[in-house]
Amino acid sequence: MVYPGWTVPMKDPNLVRKELLPIKDVLAHVRFTPKELSAQSHPEAMKLIAGDLINVTSLKLQTFKENGTRCRICGAKGEYFAKEKYSDQPYYHLNLYCLKSEEEVLMTKDHIIPIAKGGRDRLNNFQTLCVDCNKKKASQTKELVKKKHLKAKP
Repeated sequence: MVYPGWTVPMKDPNLVRKELLPIKDVLAHVRFTPKELSAQSHPEAMKLIAGDLINVTSLKLQTFKENGTRCRICGAKGEYFAKEKYSDQPYYHLNLYCLKSEEEVLMTKDHIIPIAKGGRDRLNNFQTLCVDCNKKKASQTKELVKKKHLKAKP
């Protein structure tokens, strides 16, 4: 899918972007698994999406399907997936992006209870955050980040 008038520059110059895909078209392919399956040892993890093999068991994609595509702190809404890869990698992966002030912002999966505080790498401990909120949150809880953000406003 091509977005008419697309002019937003990519943040990571090392990524090669092939195309943009609607959220509904991607999430329809995501498979829930107890853990992310490796493409090399689990060929069943790979699914053809718009002509390229993509690992549809990634914990990131599972998080977006399970918990939605909005940032749990600021509410930014994921707008589209970009099919991207690093030039030295064999497979494309899908990154979700939102737009803030006409700027592309990556959406991430974040630990609700940080690993540093005993959290686990499990789907029920992941939430969707934009990269801006994820950086602010660091190893805190989202409630603490929200309180700090509210106190900072006049």
